[in-house]
Amino acid sequence: MSKRTVVVAATGVATVLAAGLAGCGLLPGSTPTRPVPTQGATTASTPTPTVSATTPSSSPVAAAVKATGTLTFFKSNLVSKAFVGTCAVVGGKPTVTLADHKNDFYTTVDLAIVLAADGGDVTSIAGDFGEEGEKLVTRKLVHPDKGTSAHLVESGGEYRISGKAMLYEDGSKNATLIPYSITAKCAKSDWIG
Repeated sequence: MSKRTVVVAATGVATVLAAGLAGCGLLPGSTPTRPVPTQGATTASTPTPTVSATTPSSSPVAAAVKATGTLTFFKSNLVSKAFVGTCAVVGGKPTVTLADHKNDFYTTVDLAIVLAADGGDVTSIAGDFGEEGEKLVTRKLVHPDKGTSAHLVESGGEYRISGKAMLYEDGSKNATLIPYSITAKCAKSDWIG
């Protein structure tokens, strides 16, 4: 074989190899001939409740509505008057979630209030408080717990809750029983469905 034939043969093999690899998408800048599955960003979604056609007592669950609210400790220690959130039926339980992530005292304040199925009583209250000012202490507000209470007055989608709840600091097992009052206003009075 002449030198020229070897060069032409080598160039031909290289061209065929490069074309084959480009078709597989293995060369930089090449476009694959088959679509490559990609995984996009996913967002958390709320499970959609299903209503059985065979259960006549079932009723569709109302959509979530906007909520606002306030929280006060003791008689006049205002924690937040800037809560925003939602009123929604979650897992069959009417739930009001409120948040203030621009609080003046705590880095964040989050409340979750779970009501009885008919909305006529408070089942639980959970509060998470981010670090407090200079002390860098986090807190949790809990009801029910030993000695806690929650008295509910509802009127037209406004829920006024008062009582005593346990306040835990930095994950401690010991807590302080403190008086509180919460006002939560749901945008629609029929949000429970």
